[in-house]
Amino acid sequence: KEYPKTPLRPVNPVFEPLLLEWLDKANKAQADLKLLSHEFLFRPRKPMNDYQIENFAASHNNPDLVAFIREWQGNDVFPKEKIDDAVTRTDADFNLLNNTLADREWILGDNFTLADISWMPNIHRMTLMDWPLEQYQHLEKWFNRVKMRQSYHNGLIAWEPKGLQNRFLNYVKKRKIDSGIHVTCFGALASGI
Repeated sequence: KEYPKTPLRPVNPVFEPLLLEWLDKANKAQADLKLLSHEFLFRPRKPMNDYQIENFAASHNNPDLVAFIREWQGNDVFPKEKIDDAVTRTDADFNLLNNTLADREWILGDNFTLADISWMPNIHRMTLMDWPLEQYQHLEKWFNRVKMRQSYHNGLIAWEPKGLQNRFLNYVKKRKIDSGIHVTCFGALASGI
């Protein structure tokens, strides 16, 4: 196997704690990514009946996930406060990334690292729900650089079912037209905080 010429960890060990901070932030963002993905992308998925929900609960040892699925399956939309909070936290993360990327190409400086890899799928998923990435000029430029990397295509895009991106984008636009529900109607994106 051929590995990158520069390692995916910081060349300078002084940056190792920063790498761990960015990895931790990306990990913590997963809860909001899950909620927003289920709300803005996965709603058209066939609903589970009570029997299927109970089977899901019996086969999973993660009570938080089971509670999440029960809430998602039991409502036409998550509570507004939950969506507002998730959007606002994500906006704060994106602003932090945007400010960090103002004077560098990659999150930790001149080299693409695990910090960039950890945020790559999050940003990709948010673009599928029509998140206004143009509000974060430096983050948008960073994501455009990421999308040009072979690793983005091999590690993320190649695993998506054919046509998935278009199905999501069409659903997001249709839902906005039909019901007025869109990620930009919530939290910091709606209020301009």
